[in-house]
Amino acid sequence: MFQNSSINKIYCPGDGIGIRVGLRSQILGVRLSSGAPIKLAIMIKINSDRSCGECTMCCQGHLTGSAHGFEFGPNKPCHWIRDSGCGIYPYRPDTPCKSFKCEWKVNKEIPEEFRPDKCKAIFVKRPMSETESRLDVVESGDVLSADVLHLIMILFQSHKYDHVQYQRGGAWYELKR
Repeated sequence: MFQNSSINKIYCPGDGIGIRVGLRSQILGVRLSSGAPIKLAIMIKINSDRSCGECTMCCQGHLTGSAHGFEFGPNKPCHWIRDSGCGIYPYRPDTPCKSFKCEWKVNKEIPEEFRPDKCKAIFVKRPMSETESRLDVVESGDVLSADVLHLIMILFQSHKYDHVQYQRGGAWYELKR
């Protein structure tokens, strides 16, 4: 169940033993053979270990939004972006900054080498209704490569997304079921 996760002992208050596996925890009631209860905190990883690293493509003007009153969008990077990343990272707004979910970070089906700054495309999952979502693939500095187009087809064929929109050469295309 936890094949790719590292397990570390952590301190649990009380009489328990903690096993850390990831992010969300659940307390399990376990008894030793003597009948003495112990507590196990098992933390199950929900999101991948991926971090943005040096990638700031979402802030470079390829997506639209506003951060602390400064608009960003096509050909207009976020006012707060610096060479080293976000200049206000500890104080960045909840929307859009903290709440933005880059699909590369959360979908392990998108390979590591497709981090947006490496493949020049941003993957964004957008809700369309309570049961449907759309994957948008936004060009980020270059025309989408053949590798990115191939990945788009694989993701669409996997039935994970019923609707995919992608940008190529500035024009938008879509795949629908």
